[in-house]
Amino acid sequence: MTAQQRAEFVPYAVRRARDSHAGARAAAATDPVFRRLWDEGVKDRMPRAEAWWEKNAAAVAAALGN
Repeated sequence: MTAQQRAEFVPYAVRRARDSHAGARAAAATDPVFRRLWDEGVKDRMPRAEAWWEKNAAAVAAALGN
């Protein structure tokens, strides 16, 4: 990875986790397949992913040399 890619990775991952949650929630509201996945636990796992990134973002950035 280039220095710029390393610098952009963690902010991107944090945004991606947040945006994926919002997108999945919207899909669950309109698509029965997504709704089933949502109801079977995706709705619980996605906030954990967001929280993991919030908690570990600095450590990941440090490991990448940022």
